[in-house]
Amino acid sequence: MSKQKLFASSISAPNHSMSSSQQANSTTYECSLHASIHSDSMKLLKNRLETICGGSETGRQRMETYELFKPKYQTPPGPKRKDDTLLFLRTQYKMSNPEFPLKEKTSILQYGVPEIHNNRGSTVRPITSSTIYEGNSNELLNILGYEKFSEHVRNGYWYLFDNVVWIGLYQVFKSNGSDSIGAGGLLDKSGTWVLEAASLPVGQESVGHVIETLEKIKFLLKGTAELIILDHNYTRSNVPYS
Repeated sequence: MSKQKLFASSISAPNHSMSSSQQANSTTYECSLHASIHSDSMKLLKNRLETICGGSETGRQRMETYELFKPKYQTPPGPKRKDDTLLFLRTQYKMSNPEFPLKEKTSILQYGVPEIHNNRGSTVRPITSSTIYEGNSNELLNILGYEKFSEHVRNGYWYLFDNVVWIGLYQVFKSNGSDSIGAGGLLDKSGTWVLEAASLPVGQESVGHVIETLEKIKFLLKGTAELIILDHNYTRSNVPYS
């Protein structure tokens, strides 16, 4: 599996929690960089991440499930069809006891079209999110006119850098439709890990500062990970009509 395809499957949703000042129904931007990590490099990379991040969030083990939803009714072929986008239902779990994951937060996420700038130092794309505090999330999306067509799981470790960027180091698992999360096995059979540095949602005026922070992380991880900007075609969330 190519790096781009692995990343595309794993970044269907961001790997961070929103702060209280960035509540539901706000449209902001996420800036990110990615890398592919061989299992042999894991120990060295984790040590480097613990050194540059530190604090209470260092190496926090977490699992996140992502359910992808598309509109039940297709927009007729034409210019407006390209505006149809996916919704992502992300559920985050605490992993204090890996045998009994504790549900922490559920959110609905929607991405806009990623920015295309040759001089940008990271992937930049709009994101709108809403936290689900109670009730059945799947039923809510059904009422909104969406149906689930795909699901995957990310399991690994998260590090918070300067209270601005979440750095996720995780593997992607498939779902086989059973009650056991990630029972479908690894998406990439080689055991490759994904390293994703993604900012907390920020306003347009803060994008430049966040990109500078990502470039700093890229420099600090040099020699242990090669963070790259994904091609915008792999970060679009258009509905995959056949």
